[in-house]
Amino acid sequence: MKAGARVKTDRRDAVMLAKLHGAGELTAVWVADAAHEAMRDTGRRFI
Repeated sequence: MKAGARVKTDRRDAVMLAKLHGAGELTAVWVADAAHEAMRDTGRRFI
């Protein structure tokens, strides 16, 4: 990477995300809410 390419800007991030999305390189993720985390914690105690 060139030194100037390392500077973080919202515009550059948006362009990169658009390119990755167009290429199908992004993966969907799911963030657990507090209730799901509590269920996971409960399950860990019994293992």
